[in-house]
Amino acid sequence: MTTSPHEGGPKAESVAPADEGKSLTESIEGDARLAIAEHSAVRDLAIQQVIATLKTPGVPLDETMVAQVLDLIDGIAPTNAVESMLAAQLTIAHHAALLTARRGLTAPNAALWQVYLALAAKFMHLFATQLETLNRSRGKGTLQRVVVERVNVEPGGRAIIGVVAAGSGERGS
Repeated sequence: MTTSPHEGGPKAESVAPADEGKSLTESIEGDARLAIAEHSAVRDLAIQQVIATLKTPGVPLDETMVAQVLDLIDGIAPTNAVESMLAAQLTIAHHAALLTARRGLTAPNAALWQVYLALAAKFMHLFATQLETLNRSRGKGTLQRVVVERVNVEPGGRAIIGVVAAGSGERGS
């Protein structure tokens, strides 16, 4: 999807760079172009999708917003296509949460305040869920630990005292 050029703004906006044969870095001018050019191909798609999603049609591309997108995706540091997609979704969920929270906090009445802040909470929950998914895919899942503080052993019963490691799942013998 492309749009016509804007005065002083980007030359074109393209979700699929092949539409006009231009890459993301060719469609953006100035400092934003130089910053984007430093990123790998894995991140390029995530950056392109986020910028295309957050950009307001008919308004020149905001270099501050581009810098924020680059910083967020750099912080996530996707290493493959799936992580790149999650990085794009995390960035968009973050921006959506902040935007709806701001609208909620400045709402003219209580009904709009409630609607916007409930929506912001949903975006924040989505962000946390996606971040957990990213961490699990990287092998950084949460470790569950059970600490038994007191054990009662009845007469005739058996107990093991000490550290017990999980077995192979076989029972008996």
